[in-house]
Amino acid sequence: MDEKRELMTIQSNNVTFGKYDISSIQENILTTISGELQNHMTNKTSLSHDLFNVPYVEVNCDEIGGKNNKGRVVKEAKELMKKDFSFRWTYPGSSQDIETTGVIITTIHDLKGTNVLRINLNEWAVPFLIYYGKGVGGTFFSKEIALNLRGKYAKRIYKIVCSQRDRTQFEYSIKQFRKDFEVPEAYTNSHIKTKILEPAKKAIEESHSDVHFDYEFLTRKRTKKGRAEADTIIFHISLTYLSLPTSQGVKRVMQGDYNYAYTWMKRISGLPNDPMILQAVDKVQATGRMSVFVNKCQYYDDQVVNGQCQLMYARNALAKILREDFNVTIKVSKI
Repeated sequence: MDEKRELMTIQSNNVTFGKYDISSIQENILTTISGELQNHMTNKTSLSHDLFNVPYVEVNCDEIGGKNNKGRVVKEAKELMKKDFSFRWTYPGSSQDIETTGVIITTIHDLKGTNVLRINLNEWAVPFLIYYGKGVGGTFFSKEIALNLRGKYAKRIYKIVCSQRDRTQFEYSIKQFRKDFEVPEAYTNSHIKTKILEPAKKAIEESHSDVHFDYEFLTRKRTKKGRAEADTIIFHISLTYLSLPTSQGVKRVMQGDYNYAYTWMKRISGLPNDPMILQAVDKVQATGRMSVFVNKCQYYDDQVVNGQCQLMYARNALAKILREDFNVTIKVSKI
């Protein structure tokens, strides 16, 4: 697949920085669910419902567990049914704080003779998985890379560094890191380096990711007796750039911005298979002002998520910005 054509998947930072320990296959199940929910939210496809009107997604066992591993995927999906999630929220029109706890998967249907599972979702898991509004934030990542990375730690760390792609450095308390990843108590800091960070760093470097990381351990708090053990991981974030032709020659651009703009232009159009969208993104890129358009998209993205404007209003507003500021015309279809 042409990297710049790939749409980014988004998940809530509630998940990215959640406190859980799940297997590589279970992480892939969540990634697939997030992708299907995003397709539904952006009107690309509708979320299916079963006979009892409960939403479900279909997962390809070969894609998330490797060829001929359906039995293992079924086993891991059943284990995932036992894991809780929780999040806090406020009921609309009320100041009452609520903490909601539940499971993500409620039922698994094994379509015999196929490599497909049909998985029912707890409807209350949907906001936990995809809400990225005020105070939460979202993580844009490549679904293809997330599924293909080897190792449960590499998959999670990939999403974490993706969430920090706009920064060059990110500090993670080792105490919090241990809680979030449910690191075994027997693991020393040395084990975290050799068994978690180094394998994840290597796996991400070998993927086609546009974001990479290096790291160092630092001691932020010292004792009177001298140097204490390191208590902070510093993630150093770096981005891979695309070389794209422009009217002035070749320009190096951030792949993340390109993908984000591409995603929003498809939302503006409402026609996911419109071949003109890629040309429109290239035209905006050629102006050298891609970051300006991306900032506008982020503004309206937040407005929609926070309920301050409707998606159709955002689509029309961004279409007008493209037309007037970039001389790019995208017809807004009624969906």
